[in-house]
Amino acid sequence: MRTCVAIVHGHAGSGKTTFTGSFKRWADSNLDVSVEVVNLDPAVLSIPYRPIFDIRDYVTAKEVMERYNLGPNGGIMKAVEESERYLDRLFEAIDEGGYDYVLIDTPGIMEVFVGREIGRGIVDRLAERYAVIGLHIMDSSAVTKASEYIYFKSLYVLSGLRLGIPSVPIWSKADKATEVFMRIFEGKWDLREGLSQEPGLYTEAAEKLSEISMELYGAVREVLIDSVSMRGFDTVYDVLHELFCTCGDLT
Repeated sequence: MRTCVAIVHGHAGSGKTTFTGSFKRWADSNLDVSVEVVNLDPAVLSIPYRPIFDIRDYVTAKEVMERYNLGPNGGIMKAVEESERYLDRLFEAIDEGGYDYVLIDTPGIMEVFVGREIGRGIVDRLAERYAVIGLHIMDSSAVTKASEYIYFKSLYVLSGLRLGIPSVPIWSKADKATEVFMRIFEGKWDLREGLSQEPGLYTEAAEKLSEISMELYGAVREVLIDSVSMRGFDTVYDVLHELFCTCGDLT
């Protein structure tokens, strides 16, 4: 069976690393398939899981900042670029274990991976060997109005297009989800109605973005999770499995 590599990506503070560690623990207790994790963030200080490959063993943002006299953002971007040198070692770690699923935790600042050519390059190289799927994490507690929901969904769509992979839209922090988010998520509040209460220059554009996001990714279920209680993880796996059957060769 071909290994499925799931790229965990999303905006800063969305809960990518917490989700990655929690999903690994949940999978170990609830699934009869092997699930492992990889850390590809050279700037993270601590992680709640033991990865089969940790980019910090080879390059860190702090070391790169000192070597090239760069600031924090420049150091992270340069470190991510240097990460590509060690992909063969990542491949070895994946191949040696023959795992069913491998989750790759990406840099906390989404732009340095998704927004730059290096991120697409890494994904393309992974896709040459494995079935690659995205898990796009979004913060449900940050949605306080309809336009913010559309903003996050637009990032989801654009990230999928940028990386060139099918992705699952995952809303995190269910325990802190706002009332506005829940009304939209449960279909109790039409987005256009919400946008009509936000008059402004970008209202019409927001409506069009909403239509595009639903048209492009309406077939993929949105999932609401809580990484502490592990609520919704079974649904994440179901959707991941369904996409794997489509993109890979799982039978």
